[in-house]
Amino acid sequence: MKPVVLNLQNDEHVGEFIGLFAGDGTAQVDKNNIYRVIFCLHRKELAFVQELTEQVLFPMFGKRPGIRIRGNRLFASYSSKEIFKVVHQYLDWDRTRFRTYSVHLKSVTHSLQFMRGFLRGCLDSDGYVAPTKIVFASVSYPLISNMVLFLNHLGIRHSVYSYKEHRGNRVTMYHIYVRKASQMALLREINPRNKKRDASAGN
Repeated sequence: MKPVVLNLQNDEHVGEFIGLFAGDGTAQVDKNNIYRVIFCLHRKELAFVQELTEQVLFPMFGKRPGIRIRGNRLFASYSSKEIFKVVHQYLDWDRTRFRTYSVHLKSVTHSLQFMRGFLRGCLDSDGYVAPTKIVFASVSYPLISNMVLFLNHLGIRHSVYSYKEHRGNRVTMYHIYVRKASQMALLREINPRNKKRDASAGN
C-alpha cells in the first residue's frame, strides 16, 4: 500500500478537509487496530469527490482515497493513523453521543485561508446554495458557532435560526441563512465545489 505523506502547509486545504469531515466524515478504529477516516456522501457526488481528490486530498496526503458505492451511498475512505490524527488535531466531540451532535473545532484561532476552506467544506457537506438563499445547517450548535465566528471574520452578514423537532428521537436543527446582500461576497470568498449542493445554476 502506498504510504500517506502529510503536507499540511496549505491552510485552505486543511480547513476544507476539516469542514467537510465535520459534516460528512467519521473516524474509527476497528478491532484489528486499523485507523479509518471515511466520508459518506451520495453517489451523485462522485464528480465532486474526484475534483476534491485532485485539488485537495491528493496534495495533502500524497494518496487518493478508496471509493466504494453501495446503493445510493458513496464512501471515500483512507486507512491511515496519520490522517486520523489530523482529524483529532483539529476537531473534538462528545464521545458518549453521535459525533454529529457535538462536533466542533478545538480552537477558533486560524488564518483567513483556513476559515475560507472550512466554510467551503461545511457548505459542500451540510449546506446548499439556492437561487435566493445560501444556507449552512447542522445539529451541532458548537459547529454552528464556529461557522458564525468565521462568517463574521469575513464580513458576511447572516442570521441563525433553530428548528426544534417535536417527533421522538429527533434533535434540534440549526440553520445559518446568509443575507442576500452578502451572498455574492460569500461565493467569491469560498467558491464552493459541490454542484449537487448548488440549486442556483443559471442564476
